[in-house]
Formats: sequence, structure tokens, C-alpha cells
Amino acid sequence: MSAGNDKTMFATTRFSLPERPRTPSEEKRHWPGVSSGMYFGIYRADDVTLTSTLRGGGDWNWRFCQPDGTVLAECGGYPNRADCESAIECLRQQAASAEIRAAVGSG
Repeated sequence: MSAGNDKTMFATTRFSLPERPRTPSEEKRHWPGVSSGMYFGIYRADDVTLTSTLRGGGDWNWRFCQPDGTVLAECGGYPNRADCESAIECLRQQAASAEIRAAVGSG
């Protein structure tokens, strides 16, 4: 597919959180040398025709990346860009204080 026909749109939204001292539990989760330049990339997946009546794709997705582009986390399936950006805002506001728990059934 040529670049002119590519329907994938990738928009970089950079967020910076105010610096504050880390709590001891946050310090354990901190990755030294990786805090600055982190960003969320937002993009829309290509539409795909699966059968004559079934289509897929076209949903909005985000990736949380290191400055060099390495993807640390990603999620998708949002029906519109506003919902995708809302999920990013929720992560930005709540993730630092979130607990780490074992998933149900993982032992």
C-alpha cells in the first residue's frame, strides 16, 4: 500500500506530568532514565473487509512509548478519538496511585 493510500493516521500527543517527589512504592516501579520524553501515540486502525458483509478495524488505539519509539503499553478498540483520548487522560491521572494485583486465575 502506498503512503498516499494508507488510511492509518498516527498523531503524537505529548503529555508531561508535573515533577513531584516519588513515594517509596512509586520509586520501586520507576524505570531510571526513561521518564522524560515518554509519549502517547494515537492512531486509527485500517478498515478491513473480512467477508462481503463483515468489516473490521477503523477503531482508535493508543500506544505509550519511550522516547526512542519502543512501545511499553497499548490498547485499542475505541469507537472515536474522544474516547481514546479520555482513556489516556484517565491513565495519566490515576496510574501513579494504582495498585499492582495478580489477574484473577493467574495463580
